[in-house]
Amino acid sequence: METSSLFFDYVFPVLEVLAVGLLGRERRIGVWGALILSVVFTPIGGLLVTLLSGPRPPSPDAEAVGTSR
Repeated sequence: METSSLFFDYVFPVLEVLAVGLLGRERRIGVWGALILSVVFTPIGGLLVTLLSGPRPPSPDAEAVGTSR
């Protein structure tokens, strides 16, 4: 079996799923939701759902820290 075939069959899809999970960190869906949807619906489907989920609203703690100075 060729090395490039192994990379594109096994390593690249895992990297895609992890990239979508990292993108989900800043979205409403979250990391775990993005990871699970990427596995279930392929990385392209997970990417679409993650992007459509919208940005995460700022947490009250982050706002309080910024105004305490």
